[in-house]
Amino acid sequence: MNSYLPRKKFQLNKTIFLIFILALLTRILFNIFYVGINDVPVADALDYHQISLNLLNNGTYLSTSRAPLLPFFIAILYKAFGVNYFIVRIFLSIVSSFICLTVYKITRELFNEQIALIAAFISSIYGMMFYWCGFLLTET
Repeated sequence: MNSYLPRKKFQLNKTIFLIFILALLTRILFNIFYVGINDVPVADALDYHQISLNLLNNGTYLSTSRAPLLPFFIAILYKAFGVNYFIVRIFLSIVSSFICLTVYKITRELFNEQIALIAAFISSIYGMMFYWCGFLLTET
């Protein structure tokens, strides 16, 4: 019986990992084919971009209407990779993909393993779960 448990756990970890990869691929493909690699930020996303550039160039945060975490995160990515919107959206896609794992863990605690896997799978491909990772917004 002990040899069965590690095998089942390995299969489960593999399934969860595949769901995470599916979520990540869905989000990256959405960014490439729907949003576009060279898409420029507009409206609120432009505000976050400009705040991030100001942080990068001047070291100051000049906004009272925007939460500071995302602009700091974007500024760090700009510093590491240059001003590249697509790189930021890839990192936002990674963050968004972890939401599927959170859905799995919460659902497993509330219900059971099978329902948790179904919920994680649905969250990995559900459009409104990944739509916002295509934009430089806090909704990701």
